[in-house]
Amino acid sequence: MSPDPGLWQRDRDAASDQGLDLVRSDGPRAEGPAVDGPLADQAPPPPAGRLVYATSTDVRQRTWDPATNEWSAPATLTSTTEVCWTQNRILASGQEVVGLLSKSSAGMTLELLDLGGSPPATLWSALTLPTSQADKQSFDIQSEASGELLVAYAGGSTTPVYRTRTLTGSWSAPGPLPGPNNGTVLWVKLVPRAGTDTMTLLHVDDSHSLVAIDWDGAKWLPATATTLATDLKTNPSTGLVNNRAFDGAYESKAGDLLVAWGIDTGMGFDYSVRSSGGAWSAVQNIAIVTGYVEFIQLAPNPNSDQIAGVFLDLGNGTERLGLATWDGGQWLDVGEYDSQIHDVNDGAQGDLLGGVVWAGTSAVAIYPDDQQGTLDWASWNAGDGWVVQTPLAVAGKGYTESVQLTSKPDGSGLLAVLSDDAGELFCFAHSSGAWAATNSGSLATVSVTNARPFSFALSP
Repeated sequence: MSPDPGLWQRDRDAASDQGLDLVRSDGPRAEGPAVDGPLADQAPPPPAGRLVYATSTDVRQRTWDPATNEWSAPATLTSTTEVCWTQNRILASGQEVVGLLSKSSAGMTLELLDLGGSPPATLWSALTLPTSQADKQSFDIQSEASGELLVAYAGGSTTPVYRTRTLTGSWSAPGPLPGPNNGTVLWVKLVPRAGTDTMTLLHVDDSHSLVAIDWDGAKWLPATATTLATDLKTNPSTGLVNNRAFDGAYESKAGDLLVAWGIDTGMGFDYSVRSSGGAWSAVQNIAIVTGYVEFIQLAPNPNSDQIAGVFLDLGNGTERLGLATWDGGQWLDVGEYDSQIHDVNDGAQGDLLGGVVWAGTSAVAIYPDDQQGTLDWASWNAGDGWVVQTPLAVAGKGYTESVQLTSKPDGSGLLAVLSDDAGELFCFAHSSGAWAATNSGSLATVSVTNARPFSFALSP
């Protein structure tokens, strides 16, 4: 599905009227000199954490207090409306960047904000996809170990676009990535290798292809560009990949890259491993559930080559929970651990319904079970395998819709923020093997339920 040149010209004109920096990426483009000014030199110190979320009227933020395990009262960040996706990063330098993906008359507009000043300054903006694709996370932001920043996003064509930011805050001009290019890019995910400037971009298009390509900290490596699959799991109603049916993670010690994806042509998930600096292994299938996998979340253990995974079947009959742990050479404790999670009937399009992260030598996962009013979770350790735990009762909560889960940098526990099917936002802290709700009740009502209009970042 190639973009209509006339349509994009009209979009460009409309965007120009709004003061947007619109990027079209279906042809060669030189990087050119660095553009846009540096971030504020005298920015205040960052908070321990910041939550950014969109309501129906604006975008708000709260800061994290680790002493009380709670978020502050809300403050308005920007008046931007119709925001479907947010992502924020607090860098080692103390600088903060927020990406907002919102609907506009020209299409889905990606806006990068610098939080170093008051009010926050817009660094640049660009179009990604038509508004009909608002449920796709069409951009990603990651920081290298050096502190430089990489942003990749769909540009409305077969070619993803990227920009980099130096330590002084200067941005490169937008440039296209090398191929292969199979269809119009929809989903974008950057997979960093911890402690290095290396990362891998995974992107999925409307031809259901999954492509991987490496970034070495300074440039893309065309020789690494690989089409891993052409049959990703699609939504029966739309014929598109409407959920993130793929993910990747680097082993923390060996540096091998594991990528897993759900498929239309068989049950369970496929995966391949690329050895550090080597070739991809033959694709293998894991029949983890008696169904199709439409959502995957992988999490590397920072202290070993283990990688924990959540694999969700979201329709085609019965919705199911799959869990497994990679030990650096094989999958362990592979299984279907719940044969009926939330009954979404292929309707949970755009949602990031599960999460998994490591807490020491254990992995902890959150998933959307088939009852309201609970936080549903499971844990893994080498002695017991995966065990579905007693749910935490949460007054006023509906069915789990989207999740963000991470470990605290000091190793003192985990933090999770999730939205329910009514758009209510809740926060939970985990320590000593148990969850507790923070900030009594809902934090806010977010703008949409078929995407993730919230994100939080903790200071490294």
